Amino acid sequence: MQIGMMPLIQGHPGTSDAEIYKQELDLALQAESLGFDLLMPVEHHFFDYAMIPDNVAFLSYVAGRTTTIKLMPCAFILPWNDPLRVTEKASGKGWTSVRRSSNRTSNAGARFHSKGP
Repeated sequence: MQIGMMPLIQGHPGTSDAEIYKQELDLALQAESLGFDLLMPVEHHFFDYAMIPDNVAFLSYVAGRTTTIKLMPCAFILPWNDPLRVTEKASGKGWTSVRRSSNRTSNAGARFHSKGP
């Protein structure tokens, strides 16, 4: 069994958005040392219910600060995203870490190939 954390970055009365984001980001960065296997942020826009307008940017930051926790977006809000961009983001290009994926495959099993010079 794997245990995951799903950051929501929810607003709280009397706490600034910046402070909430900092607290949630700090918690996400601690997930690895706390023994979590997965980190799966959601994507939400325009409300303080959840303040992650770009979960891939969030994962990119976390990938640079952690080494073993598995990273994956929990959801993409399709009406606000270009389908081609969602496909590219979901493939993991740009945010997955080679050190976490020895065979460099996406969740769908598609192999990534680097273009030569």
